[in-house]
Amino acid sequence: MSSNNRNPTPVPQTPANWPPKPRNSGNSFSPQSQQNVVPPKTPSFGQTTPLKAQPAAPVPQQGQKAWVTPPTPREDGPNKRPRLEGPATSTAMMATSSTELTAQPSPSARMSLISSLYTAAGESTPNYQGGHTEIVGELDGEIKNRKTKIGEKEKRIQELGFRIREAKLEIQEERLSIKELQFQVKLRDMEKTLRESAQTKRVTNGKTASAANS
Repeated sequence: MSSNNRNPTPVPQTPANWPPKPRNSGNSFSPQSQQNVVPPKTPSFGQTTPLKAQPAAPVPQQGQKAWVTPPTPREDGPNKRPRLEGPATSTAMMATSSTELTAQPSPSARMSLISSLYTAAGESTPNYQGGHTEIVGELDGEIKNRKTKIGEKEKRIQELGFRIREAKLEIQEERLSIKELQFQVKLRDMEKTLRESAQTKRVTNGKTASAANS
C-alpha cells in the first residue's frame, strides 16, 4: 500500500495531432472555423437599424419642367391615360379653355341663329343689311316695338279688368233688385190672403146674424 502512495497515477496528455484534421477542410465544420465566424449584430430593444439614404429628386429650376416619374406599362398600353408634365402643361390647358370660352360665333352663325329664332316664333326673318352696328340697331328697334305692344296689351288688360269689376257690381245690383221684387210678390200674396180671410169672416157673421133674427 505504501508503494501505491509513493507513485501517483499519471495524467494522460493530449497528443500534438489532436483533434485530427478532416480530409476536406473546405466543406467541413471545425471548432477553429466556428471561432473565425463573426455573428451579425442585432439591434437591442428600443433601437432601430439605420436606413440607407435615398437619392433626392432633382429640384426643377426656373423655366424647367417638374420631375416626371417614368410611365408604367399600363399607361403605355391601349388604355393609356394622359399625364400632366408640370406647370407648363396646366398653363397650356388653361389657355386653351379660356380661348374656347371667349370664342365668338361667326356672323353667318349669328344670322342663322336669329333666323331660327324668328322661324320658331312663326314670323318671317327680316332682311338685315350692313355691319354689326346696323344689325344691333335694328334688333334694338324691334325690341322697343315689341315692348310697346306689350305695354298696350297690358293697358287693355287693365281696362278689361275695370270693366269686369263694373259688370260684377252690376250683376250684384240686379240680384238685389230681384230679391226686392220677390219680397214685393210675397207681400202681395199676404195682402190677398188677408182680404180673403176677412171677407170670409164677414160672410159667416152675416149668415149667423140673419139666422138669429129669423
